[in-house]
Amino acid sequence: MPWWLPAAITALLLRLWGAVGLRPWHDEYFTLWVAGLPWGELVEALRWDSGPPLPYALVKLLAGLGLPPLVAARGLSVLGGTAAVVVVGLAAQRLGLPSGASLAAWLVAVHPLPLMWSVEGRAYGIFYLLVAASVCLLVSPSSQGGRWWWLGVTLGLSLYTHALGLVWLTSLVVWALWSRRKAVLRATGLALLGLVPWLGVLLQQPPEAVAWMLTADEPVPRSARWLGVLRLLPPVAGWGYTLEAPIPPWPVQLVAGVATAWVLARARSWLWWLFGLPAGLVTVAWAAGLPVLFPGRTEAVVFPAFALLVSVGLASVPATFARSFVAAGLMASLWLAWSWHRAAPRPEERVARFLLQRAPEGVVVTTGWWWLGLRYHLPPSWEVEHIPAQALRHPGWFVPGKERPSVRELEELASKLGQALGQGRAVAVVLTKGLPETAAYGKLVQHLGLVRGFTVPAGELWWRGP
Repeated sequence: MPWWLPAAITALLLRLWGAVGLRPWHDEYFTLWVAGLPWGELVEALRWDSGPPLPYALVKLLAGLGLPPLVAARGLSVLGGTAAVVVVGLAAQRLGLPSGASLAAWLVAVHPLPLMWSVEGRAYGIFYLLVAASVCLLVSPSSQGGRWWWLGVTLGLSLYTHALGLVWLTSLVVWALWSRRKAVLRATGLALLGLVPWLGVLLQQPPEAVAWMLTADEPVPRSARWLGVLRLLPPVAGWGYTLEAPIPPWPVQLVAGVATAWVLARARSWLWWLFGLPAGLVTVAWAAGLPVLFPGRTEAVVFPAFALLVSVGLASVPATFARSFVAAGLMASLWLAWSWHRAAPRPEERVARFLLQRAPEGVVVTTGWWWLGLRYHLPPSWEVEHIPAQALRHPGWFVPGKERPSVRELEELASKLGQALGQGRAVAVVLTKGLPETAAYGKLVQHLGLVRGFTVPAGELWWRGP
């Protein structure tokens, strides 16, 4: 049996189970919205957001072949995450690690972070595969000779997959200059040259598209926040502060963290460059107030090198400890996937279900963050409007008060909703709590004679049946 097959099969089964259990959510709704746009509008939509185009284009291509868009988006992540298991194992094999390629593959297969990246219809499953592939090429003699262009293509694809590709590329430039790796410098130059067509769009993206990341770590306890990009790398960690995951008891987190630090301390390898440089760049940028750290996502840029370093460290410890380390990751991932299967419906699912139980068609007006979710969960017989309409240029992010509806827009919306009621259609308005303009929307609700359907922490549903 090939050394990679057991780990790859386990990884695939874990990711399929997780992908089936995880409920679609806001960022995935955005992926599906962008992928559903005409090709001519896709770039314009991303000009208002922060993401490079490759993941959306791949989902669009697969959906065009007949796959349901969510299946296409998550399928790419599942396959990318499974392939990364083999790629990291292959890198370990090329390094000649005493622990062997199999251990490195198992570490990636069962770790909770790659599992989370591999079940969502987002860019991270593909991105960390590309980082892993570039690491694998870096440990191969061919990347130092005439085959450096493979590394350049891989780096270029990472730049078109996620903005963290710039962090990874910068890290490799620093390492190549320090270690005088001319072939790696040529590869990074090729990747940057390939990015030129996208630079115009990248430079036009508004700062608000990523500004929310400045407060992404606020839910994390202060006692652990200082760890930054290192906090979630142990096989058991406090994922649930920023991710859709449970929070293990702190003594368990402490034991896992100490064990991971002890293993890393035993690793003697040049791979520390590939781990320390991107981790350091993220830390410096984060300390400088730049929006680069989202706990549980940014780790994708360091994880392949981290897994290889752990493999190096585990080679010098008893085999029982190494197996226990892998087993801890497996148990944590099973717990994670099980929690997704038991999760309650999201607020947008509850709102859509409420409306569909009472009317087969109608018009619903959203505010704040609600448009993408209701657009996904409601059938075409329900029109999903948004106020202010200008905010639909960037439905993936929302800044309260940035765009406000005009008096004319409110009047036209009231007229449209009144006509819908006259036609025997249901009408609903979802008010987001805490918005400065909620009072104006409340007047619209009163004018139409809507009644409160129910309240969720993020907002209120007002509606009126046919």
